Amino acid sequence: KNTVLANDPETDPETLRKLNDEAIFNTDLAKNPSTPDDILTKLSGSKHTPIRRFVASNKGAPLEALIKLAEDLFLEVRIAVAENPSTPVEVLKKMKDDDDDYISSLASQVLEDRESKKQGALSESILNLWQRIIN
Repeated sequence: KNTVLANDPETDPETLRKLNDEAIFNTDLAKNPSTPDDILTKLSGSKHTPIRRFVASNKGAPLEALIKLAEDLFLEVRIAVAENPSTPVEVLKKMKDDDDDYISSLASQVLEDRESKKQGALSESILNLWQRIIN
């Protein structure tokens, strides 16, 4: 039952805090986008790489955790940060300077993809507005 609660985004923050006291649920909590920021920040300092990776890929991860994990020793954690759609542009720009060529290339690609999606959405909005005006 507790594993289900730890994985459920609908679980209230207080219940998630209680589950955080039991280390067995840390992996589930690290994945759950509803886990409170303070718990995710704490888990971002875990000695267990998979837990840090799950926090890094969590769309609800707080900025503090993402900044910290963007400089993690392990490549898989930094990859998860770069691929997380919630990672701010500023963090990705810093990751472009990563010592690892793969990470710097990935961060550059994610930034380019986001920019082209933004341009595409803007173009579509302008086109829709144009259609409404001329009709």
